[in-house]
Amino acid sequence: LIRDREGRLQFTKFLESEYSEENILWAVEELHAVDPSDVHLLDTVHEIYSKFVAADSSLAINIDHDTRAEILEHIERPSRNNANVLHIFDKAQAHVYRWEFRHSLGSLCNTSSS
Repeated sequence: LIRDREGRLQFTKFLESEYSEENILWAVEELHAVDPSDVHLLDTVHEIYSKFVAADSSLAINIDHDTRAEILEHIERPSRNNANVLHIFDKAQAHVYRWEFRHSLGSLCNTSSS
């Protein structure tokens, strides 16, 4: 489901209906398409961090301290060509996908079969 684009879209719609969309880092998907030399790349990374990763954010995702610290370290010390920045949230995103899949997929299947 998560590897299929249409499956992700349907799952996102379901999460929105369940008020769980804040747990999905769909904004991260956009980073993968950005040129590392884009002058706005780090601004986008900071926005995503502030909105979804910062512990004091109202939409903060549930990730462990080490993952959060690793992300912050990469933000504070980006590589020379910003290549590490494009995948800075991948570990957190994978964690969120797994969590949502385990906790929300059953509800989605029950809703779809009703």
